[in-house]
Amino acid sequence: MLQLIKYYFFNFLTFVSNLIIFWILNFIFFDSRNDFFLSVLAHLLTVPISFLINYNFVFPYSNLPVKNLIIRFILGSLSYFVFHIFIFDTLQHMGLPAVTNHIVTTVLSSIFNFCILKIFVFNSNYSTKLHNDEDKRIRVILHADDFGVSPEISKNILDCILCASISRVSVICNTKKNGFIQNVKTEEPRKIGIGFHLNLVEGEPIADKSYVSNIINASGEFKFSFFTYILSYYFSSNRRKEILRRELKIEIESQLREYLRLYDGKNGIHLDGHTHIHVVPFILDIVLELAQKYNVKSIRLPRESFYLGAKFKDYMSLNLIKHVVLNFLCDLQIRKIQVKGLKYNDYFIGVLSTGSMSIGSIRSAIESLVGKKQNIVVEILFHPGFVNNKDSIDWTVNSSFINYYSNPKRQKEKELLLSDEYMNLIKEFQIINEL
Repeated sequence: MLQLIKYYFFNFLTFVSNLIIFWILNFIFFDSRNDFFLSVLAHLLTVPISFLINYNFVFPYSNLPVKNLIIRFILGSLSYFVFHIFIFDTLQHMGLPAVTNHIVTTVLSSIFNFCILKIFVFNSNYSTKLHNDEDKRIRVILHADDFGVSPEISKNILDCILCASISRVSVICNTKKNGFIQNVKTEEPRKIGIGFHLNLVEGEPIADKSYVSNIINASGEFKFSFFTYILSYYFSSNRRKEILRRELKIEIESQLREYLRLYDGKNGIHLDGHTHIHVVPFILDIVLELAQKYNVKSIRLPRESFYLGAKFKDYMSLNLIKHVVLNFLCDLQIRKIQVKGLKYNDYFIGVLSTGSMSIGSIRSAIESLVGKKQNIVVEILFHPGFVNNKDSIDWTVNSSFINYYSNPKRQKEKELLLSDEYMNLIKEFQIINEL
């Protein structure tokens, strides 16, 4: 029932768009209009909107490739149109006015469409992963990024580790201040998972700058962001693409070697990315190419089920755009990861509410996953590492990252992780530290 409410909540925009399109078509083709044809055409024009809304916001994603989902959606849409035609034609013979007929048909067809989408298209029973059913609780990795950026940031994360509110950290390796990782090994209250945090967007590269000159700016720092990497690569010549791939491969290998110098990766490396840079398609291809050489065994999928418990401003910010883009890229590329045999989390929490995680948002996000038949693994991402003084940031001159680390919200997130309410909440989960 809750999912049906969510379906109508988000498809209301589609419904309104559908009516507007229908009225516009009636106006354009007033002299020679065919109500039956115009109703079908109006629905046809709103199909792409419907797919994007349901794909991103309403239904839990299966592990089916995006191509399969699109094929299923097209087949489901055909069934929907047959049903729509049947209902509209029946009501038309009953003498209902055109607009009334269209509204009634739309409502009935939407219920039918919901059933098709839930049962056939986005069926969460489809999964390529097997899970252990010994414990029915959701298995959760409580993760903190950015360990090793600076001693102060690492110390704040370590405080959370010592209180057992974090079960895994990922180490950023290009700031030359990551020796603090030794404290995790010696002071941890229980075994802590440690992963590699690929960074291609902040600070200076580890590799010789003469070998990576096309991915750094005049000050010697990385010059691209998540989105500008995509634009710069896919709107470049083949030669330019080859140069970017070569230089990124050099830097990624340099960071992996630095990580292995700091930490023994004989049992395999878990990899994730700063600003989730590792899911940019051509960068992921490089990572997967190097996976066997550097014993990369698992990778983060920032694939987050939509939920309604985040703060309102999070839905009105770039977080929502990132949520949609990351989900799409994850589903688009999951097959590549499976072919390489890498492990990955089923779901992720920490995009919609990034920078403003709360007990309410965590509960809402988890509740959006309850009811799945498989014993899923969920990674919850926190950012408790912060600096008190902007002047202490000496590894980058990028103002966005300076504001990022000095944002008071990070301190609030640390306070959340040390709170009794949070500690009581995580008792409901089966906490794990690796995949």
